[in-house]
Amino acid sequence: MYRIAGTRPVQPILTSRPQTWKNGSALTFHTERPRVKMIRIYLETSRFPLSRTMDKARNEDLEAFERAMMGVAPLGRRSRSDRALSTPEPRLSAAPQTARERPIEVPQAKPMDGREILNWRRPGLLDKDYQNLRRGRLSPSPEEIDLHGQDAREACTTIVAAIARAQEANRRSVCLIHGKGHRSENRGSRLKGLVNVALRQHPEVLGFHSVPGNTGAVNVLLRRARR
Repeated sequence: MYRIAGTRPVQPILTSRPQTWKNGSALTFHTERPRVKMIRIYLETSRFPLSRTMDKARNEDLEAFERAMMGVAPLGRRSRSDRALSTPEPRLSAAPQTARERPIEVPQAKPMDGREILNWRRPGLLDKDYQNLRRGRLSPSPEEIDLHGQDAREACTTIVAAIARAQEANRRSVCLIHGKGHRSENRGSRLKGLVNVALRQHPEVLGFHSVPGNTGAVNVLLRRARR
């Protein structure tokens, strides 16, 4: 009788198989079934094979870990002062610069004929808004900024400050008076050419057009102020 862990005892099952001898006599032998015989041989030759396999694998892992950690010293406990010194300080992101704080770039521009009409629109500007700008139908009336007597850098600074001031006041337009250059020696308006280039490069400008009936001034349409 044989026993498997967690099961009932196994009684060998015997079968009768006759054996015939040369003289014609027959004898009967009782033999076990093949499956039961295999179970008996397995139990007799190996005891708890699965547990031995798991123990062997565990021991191999432990030995591999010990080899990997050979020569490594444990870290000691650090004091609070040491932790404070080793903690990196958080980086402070630079605050976005306002329009008045950005460095003023003076573009290269050629003088323009005082009689020429300034006309430009940024892609995406609605036709309705552009037609109102072209006809001077701006509400509320834009603030007028006179650029007469200023050099290139002073004029660019004034333009940037005027645009920033208009957006802070929730106004969408300004009017720049650049003149026609009648008093210029080179027979052209230096400020007019500068305004034409500077406004195209300003990111808050959607378009501009000369004031109807006055080519010495230009109306400028601005983006809505970002909140």
